[in-house]
Amino acid sequence: MNLSRFCSALTLAALMTSGTALAAAQHEGMSGRDCRKAFFAAKRDGSLNGLAYKDFKASKCAIGGASKAETPKTKMNDTKKDAPNQAKDDNTRAETARAPIVNGSIVFPNKIDPKFASLTPGKARMKTCVMQYNANKENGGNGSLKWIQKGGGYWSQCNAHLKEFQGQ
Repeated sequence: MNLSRFCSALTLAALMTSGTALAAAQHEGMSGRDCRKAFFAAKRDGSLNGLAYKDFKASKCAIGGASKAETPKTKMNDTKKDAPNQAKDDNTRAETARAPIVNGSIVFPNKIDPKFASLTPGKARMKTCVMQYNANKENGGNGSLKWIQKGGGYWSQCNAHLKEFQGQ
């Protein structure tokens, strides 16, 4: 028996024999580290009876099935009066982050270029969009879009545009 197994067995024995310590831990809620140690000790011992860690944690480590980490969040949301308005602001920020800022006009192709028709639909759309993007660079038809950018660049919008026209 190596040292780590001996220490684990000793820890398990201490947990099993001291019912008051386990009851106190269940009453107060175990820390994540203690819960994980107890889970692996029970796993080695074979007393899990098929419980996954999530189920073990809910039944053995948490206060009334809710972990300590969840409890303060609930209390904080109950005491804040402006929480619903803040959620609306977060949604608005997320929408504005997704929508790219466009300056000028953008030119998209309306159909796949005939020289790419023999390729798979995805590659044909990509190559057609690349060809149009490069042509737009010369005459300013990309607006302020980059090829790929957060929230949808030229490639993303061109691909969606071609899919719409192709019915794919």
